[in-house]
Amino acid sequence: SGDSNFEKASVKALMKVPTLKEITELLCTAVDYDFNDEAIQTKLKDEQNTGLYATHWGGLDIETTFTEDCVLKASNIFLGKEGEDEGDEALTNTLKWWCQKGNNPDGKILRNKRSLEHAAMDRIMNGGDYDATNVKTQNLIEGEILTRYLAAPLLFGMISPRYLWNQANAVANTKEVSLLESVLPSILKQRRTIEVMKTIVEGREWHRLFAAKKILIGNGVEGDLNVGYWRWHGFLCRYVSKSLNKGVKSDGVKSGITLVHGFGASGSQWSKAINELEKSIESDEEIEALAPDLIGFGQCEKPPITYTQYMWESYTAAFTKDIALGKFNWSNFVIGGNSIGGYTAMSASADDFVVNDASKECFSASGASGSQSCKGLVLMNSAGKVFKEGEVEVFETECGAMTIGEATARDLLGQTSPPSRKIANIGGEGLLWYLRPRIQSTCINLYPTNPDAVDNNLCNGILRDSLDPGAINVMISGSKLPPPRTANELLGADFGSSKSSKSNSSKYEEGMFNGPVLVAQGLLDPLNDAKGRAEMLGNLRSGIVVDPINAGHCPHDELPSSIAKSVSKWMVETVSSTAEPISQI
Repeated sequence: SGDSNFEKASVKALMKVPTLKEITELLCTAVDYDFNDEAIQTKLKDEQNTGLYATHWGGLDIETTFTEDCVLKASNIFLGKEGEDEGDEALTNTLKWWCQKGNNPDGKILRNKRSLEHAAMDRIMNGGDYDATNVKTQNLIEGEILTRYLAAPLLFGMISPRYLWNQANAVANTKEVSLLESVLPSILKQRRTIEVMKTIVEGREWHRLFAAKKILIGNGVEGDLNVGYWRWHGFLCRYVSKSLNKGVKSDGVKSGITLVHGFGASGSQWSKAINELEKSIESDEEIEALAPDLIGFGQCEKPPITYTQYMWESYTAAFTKDIALGKFNWSNFVIGGNSIGGYTAMSASADDFVVNDASKECFSASGASGSQSCKGLVLMNSAGKVFKEGEVEVFETECGAMTIGEATARDLLGQTSPPSRKIANIGGEGLLWYLRPRIQSTCINLYPTNPDAVDNNLCNGILRDSLDPGAINVMISGSKLPPPRTANELLGADFGSSKSSKSNSSKYEEGMFNGPVLVAQGLLDPLNDAKGRAEMLGNLRSGIVVDPINAGHCPHDELPSSIAKSVSKWMVETVSSTAEPISQI
């Protein structure tokens, strides 16, 4: 029946140039969506304009900018073929699409006021001047405007990557280059437009070929883990998976645990912990584990875009919906993470309980409603701010004190002036140059109890990932991160959260995770006062359990057996399939 419907829709669409509605109907039929189903229509409407800002999933007007003529014009302008100027500066000055509709008559972008990723990027693009009629491109990574704009056209085949490559080569052949310019390192060159265009193409091609090689050579496995790929905004991303427990129930209900890695790592760093979880976990249900590579890390693409915490939170939420709940058909999940992965998991768990309501101003990282399927959160030496009672730092704005999340959504953070593009590039390259030969010694310092866990697989993997096209972009982004939401806000603490500071009559509502939390903390972490932070997290509210581990910053890789026992025990005692649904308030 589904194939028959798809064939009918295809024939109808191909009889003439299809309309946007006909294309939508065709796509919905292809993925077995009933276009006339009211619930599906509500879901599609809720997730409109929740993609990355300044992409066609995130604000750019589709009808006027998603055409072949527009794409060709934009690439020509970027390469300087339609004037003296070139690069993102030429794009934004010539087309003027990237200013908010209303700020200028040519504006083609509409920000989702529910999305914190949109709010953060809008602030970076305008420097905090929300009446600006031009984009401060120096605040962005070189080529970022073009990369975001081309994400959908490249995915849907509106333009070929090789066409862009050939166009860049053709322009390069016509340019006169001085002797000094020819010997300068790329990072010091005044104009890098041609190289940036090539890198956009090279990054996509490199990761596609690398993924194909890994699949052919490794048969889709890495050690004991299965390897999978998915696309987010057209960017190729990787994850690993494994079945932990087949269960004894025959009702088809599955659950799982999603594990998010820290800075510079990848999903592969969870392999030991996943294998230990398989030995220790007990449940009547079938349970699986998933560990994605965050975009910009691991074997994911590393496009030239600004990486913010809200982008990774949106990515993780999308991974959970599309892969965990969608492809793997989980009915519910636990999410855990280490370091920045812990903070990302904490934020994603909070946003999972956002329900967009017309009567309130709700906001989350992406702006979409959550799945309300997260049943537990595991933090392993998590990053992020956390405050004690009596020491909470309120964010003062012209509208009074409020949470960081609300101040971000309401454009009350003030102006921002990140380092210049050249300084950021030099700083990023310098940091990579410094860290690469010190990967082993750095990791040994972070694994004080079991330094033998720092093996060749770990170090070689981190080094390999850091050499990918675009690896510098995450480093550059670190200099312009927006203020982060605090653990108090995200976990609905009894102090320092919107729950503790506002009445329910407020029209602003943000995500909070009120469910069970395990803090499996490596107490020997050399990066901070791990014991003090664990106690602070445990005191935020009821339902947060602290389990001290005699390890450093990455306890899941240093002492995977200890972490597996801690998580398994907590899941059996605290998280069960019969638990009542977790409410937002």
